[in-house]
Amino acid sequence: MKNKLSIIMRIILALSCPFLTLLLSNRYETLFVCIGAFISLIIAFILVRKFSSQFRKINSKKLLASLAISLYMLGLFSKINNLAINSLGAKINDIFGIYLEDGLYKLVALLAIPALTCFIYLFIDKVIPKIKKFILGLSKIEKRYLVVISILGFIIAFYANTVTTAFSIPYHEGNLKIYDVLYTTDSGSLVYEDTYFNVSFAENDIRQPLFGVFAIPFSVAAKILGELLFFLPTGFAYPTMMCFIQFILLVVTVILIARMLHVQEKDKKYFYLLFSVSFPTLIFSIILEQYVIGLFYLILALYYYFTTKDKINYPYIGAVGTMLTSGIIFPLISKGKTLKKWLSDVFKCFLAFISIFVISGQLPQLLLFVTRFGELTSSFALKLSFTDKLYQFLNFVQTTLLAPKGHLVMIEGFPTYQLQEVTTFSIIGIILLIAVVVSFILNRKNNFAKFSFLWVIFSILLLLIVGWGTTENGLILYSLYFSFAYLALYYLLLKKIFKNRKVFVALMVILIIGVFVFNMKEVINIFNFAIKYY
Repeated sequence: MKNKLSIIMRIILALSCPFLTLLLSNRYETLFVCIGAFISLIIAFILVRKFSSQFRKINSKKLLASLAISLYMLGLFSKINNLAINSLGAKINDIFGIYLEDGLYKLVALLAIPALTCFIYLFIDKVIPKIKKFILGLSKIEKRYLVVISILGFIIAFYANTVTTAFSIPYHEGNLKIYDVLYTTDSGSLVYEDTYFNVSFAENDIRQPLFGVFAIPFSVAAKILGELLFFLPTGFAYPTMMCFIQFILLVVTVILIARMLHVQEKDKKYFYLLFSVSFPTLIFSIILEQYVIGLFYLILALYYYFTTKDKINYPYIGAVGTMLTSGIIFPLISKGKTLKKWLSDVFKCFLAFISIFVISGQLPQLLLFVTRFGELTSSFALKLSFTDKLYQFLNFVQTTLLAPKGHLVMIEGFPTYQLQEVTTFSIIGIILLIAVVVSFILNRKNNFAKFSFLWVIFSILLLLIVGWGTTENGLILYSLYFSFAYLALYYLLLKKIFKNRKVFVALMVILIIGVFVFNMKEVINIFNFAIKYY
């Protein structure tokens, strides 16, 4: 009897998957979506057959919790205009003369419940225990850092989103400005259209192909927590809690980096503080952007590779899914000792990626990529000279630690805060770049130092040679994504050179205070701008 019930459950789940695909493919054309839904059905039958043992032991409490969350999420999905389902309803009306209004959406949502509930159940069953294990395994200093920054993060997030709209959904004199208010960030658009929950939002394109999928757990948590802030103006409780979650993700990211660097327990507080007062950390803990989550999954994939015995690095899917450029770490997908084994593991990881990609309704991205190629590559600096790109890049290197100079710029009648144009070589940038090279030479036996140096080289290739983002003078947008490698090497260099502990501690304290004071001046300028105009 149990075996028959298991078979029935698997069939229902497989049949439900294409409807979940249809539900999540809300901005794509019907034909592309239907093709994706059909492939989703095939993949679903393969998966339920391969993982049949997962259906034999079901925890009823976890299942009920998963069902409750799925129903909550379906209520949120209903507020998103679904182009695919609307178009399908129009075609049904044209062919059969049946006008379904919103009945078709409700039917699709109802049929998607088993699949959505199943995936939430898997998250609760597989991921939550790992989170609990991580929390229980924190050392005393790690716990203190997590608690203190979480409390401080909530206070800052609450303040930032109550005194100004600039960090979430910017309004200037009653008019919405969703792009480029603070530097070249898209925060307004990301929050207004909810890139964290809306899996098929336009910004979740081939550059971040599965961003919505891997951001949705944080988004749902923020939406639930946001219910506690009901007294805030409509629409601002959610970004406040997303900002708070960003703080927590950055804390976890720094903790994982410190572990990979094998920072001694007595030195961790200095390492944490150096990261925390760096300008990319300060500013992108407040500004809602995709890079915080992208960086978190990148570091998670690295941590998984460097610290576990598992041969296939499946967290790589989260890293490349949230930021396609992270795909360059593909050699770390597997620890296979032979080329055959490595290729086999890579293929399995690729199949897992494709399965998530299709079931989450993102297959149409491949077709859109061809038509949007020119738009997506518009950030390439095709007309800038190498010298101009070098000016910007060296200024970017300085930005990994110290705040760049910004100023007021009017764009389309809106006041914005942008980087000042760089027309000279940054001496600080040159010194820091030399420091990175020296640090690698002195710490070349440290595996994470090796990776950090390779990541620095990657930043040179992408930002300086290719010139990504230099056309719009917006390299600060990528500072958080790359700064961890620079900061890790800065720290290792100081630790290597100043072996006398008292001297090292004194230098770190002076450096941290100096960097904090320098950066806070610019953070205050940004807040003053935000409060004055937004």
